[in-house]
Amino acid sequence: MAASVQSKYLRKSQSLARKAMLWATLASSIVASNPALATSQEMLCYTQLGEVIAEPTFHTSDLKYRITAVKDETSAKYVVYEVNGKTDKGYWYQVGLTYDKAAKKFLVVWEGFDDSLKSFLPGVGGGFGKMEFKGVKEGDSVVLGMTLKNGKITLFAKDETTNKTAEGIYKTASKEFVGTDRDSVKNFFTGPMTEILSYGPPQNLRLPRQSYQNLSGTMPDARSIAIFQQQMETKSTKTRQEIGKLNYQLAAFTDQPTERKAVKKWPMAEWGTPAEFVTGE
Repeated sequence: MAASVQSKYLRKSQSLARKAMLWATLASSIVASNPALATSQEMLCYTQLGEVIAEPTFHTSDLKYRITAVKDETSAKYVVYEVNGKTDKGYWYQVGLTYDKAAKKFLVVWEGFDDSLKSFLPGVGGGFGKMEFKGVKEGDSVVLGMTLKNGKITLFAKDETTNKTAEGIYKTASKEFVGTDRDSVKNFFTGPMTEILSYGPPQNLRLPRQSYQNLSGTMPDARSIAIFQQQMETKSTKTRQEIGKLNYQLAAFTDQPTERKAVKKWPMAEWGTPAEFVTGE
């Protein structure tokens, strides 16, 4: 990469890091004005930790990542470990694994968005679908993925310990999953992501370690990998009104295939390479 281009993205990363500090300050100020929000169920925060393949020339018809079935024992409302695929038609698909603490069982969840940002899958009117992933136990190795073939997309989860599979198959005009431009990591993207809906600021959680191992046939260039965190919204669970705009977008690009790009100053731990993405501690 040319020195001028490296300098450009270094400046951008530094600017985004400053936004992270702003997020931390805003979150702290909201809680400071009402300390009970830090531990009560009056404040909902939606957070995403992800790795983006920011390489416009990247394309594949097969996305697969291996994760571990982890029981969520945090105070979060839910934690979802998922794989995302942006297609050549501008559509966005997601498939993930989550633990239902109330029912004490693992669920597979999935959703699709069209190029106008409207949720349309799995059913009319959109909204994510979910089903029990029977037989899955904590510690099982699970492959999450999606494939495009013969005008259909298959979203699936396979327990490598029991060989059981949960899947959904839908018609699609898309033919490939593609990378995205570096300046568009906040939009639809291809790559793994951990999503959290928490009561109070997410840094109050001790998120368990989760590793996403890339099993896809096509491996992106190391310099195209960006890792990010973003706070989508913070709302009062009583009034359902927004009580703080804590949005931020961070991106840090790796330089070498073996580099583990940890960003310790971010609210939650994560690092990534083309072969593996890790969230939690």
